[in-house]
Amino acid sequence: PESVLPHCVRGADGSPLDGARRAVLDARVHDLADTGVRMLALARRPLATVPADLDGAVADLELVGLVGLHDPVREAAPASVATARRAGITLLMATGDHPGTARAVAAAVGMADAGSARVTTGRRLRVDGIAEDPASSQVYARVDPDQKLALVEQLQRRGEVVGMTGDGVNDAPALRRADIGIALGRRGSDVAREAADMVITDDDLATIVTAVAEGRRIYDNLRKVVDYLVAGNLGEIFV
Repeated sequence: PESVLPHCVRGADGSPLDGARRAVLDARVHDLADTGVRMLALARRPLATVPADLDGAVADLELVGLVGLHDPVREAAPASVATARRAGITLLMATGDHPGTARAVAAAVGMADAGSARVTTGRRLRVDGIAEDPASSQVYARVDPDQKLALVEQLQRRGEVVGMTGDGVNDAPALRRADIGIALGRRGSDVAREAADMVITDDDLATIVTAVAEGRRIYDNLRKVVDYLVAGNLGEIFV
């Protein structure tokens, strides 16, 4: 909506969009986004012919309306987030959605408190750049693909092992750059799946947490075997 509304000059009823009506629309967008709804604005402009400059045609639009899409959080998501935290995994959210939507979803899954969650927008990143410690902000909203990539690279420069999940074409650069790119198999794009190192078929965070637990179990078993063999062989050598 914040990209479409500035180009709208009148509503669907033909009346002009003055400052008061714009304020009402902005408030409505924020109110809905704060409930976790993904917001879109639809607008139109009749054209006799297709113009050569399509960007220039995006002006003097007529607002058709606002659309809110509700994508409910999986029931197991809060428990998976809590398990990941106990395992020492730091979770960050980087999304192209509205900041209010991102904050509400983060609160719903237990990543952050709804009132105190720090949300950094892509516009702020373009001004200030990526922070030295990206984990200082739990949620990143309205971020571009290049900003997702920059977040991954900054975390890696700090010595972190980064696992990146994504499903869209715009996630592909960050998926490729991450130490472990994880694509969503059910609703993910072909580009995202090809760029990732692994694909989860049920699009569930709990699957990733289970995979981490299994990987750590295997690592611990291998280390125990190596410790046993080294200790036993050294004893035989000394004897």
